[in-house]
Amino acid sequence: MYRRTTGKIYEVSDDLCKVNVPIKLSYKDSNYVGSILGGSLFSATDPIFMIQLMNILGANYVVCDKAATIKFKRPAKENCYVNFILLRMK
Repeated sequence: MYRRTTGKIYEVSDDLCKVNVPIKLSYKDSNYVGSILGGSLFSATDPIFMIQLMNILGANYVVCDKAATIKFKRPAKENCYVNFILLRMK
């Protein structure tokens, strides 16, 4: 289903702590007034954090995506860019 969103994983750091995802405005995900559909923004960003944690923590941990929320500030009428950054504690 992720391929149906217009989000593409653009860059992943070697330690998986940083992931960059651009979400392009296109006819596939725009609504009647020309902004990106909220569901497209949500579905392009929702699985990234869980997958990051699963790969960083390893098989000894179970990572569940129990709930998620998104707060929209304004309509996205141009391409969006999302950076997922996890800080490691030493």
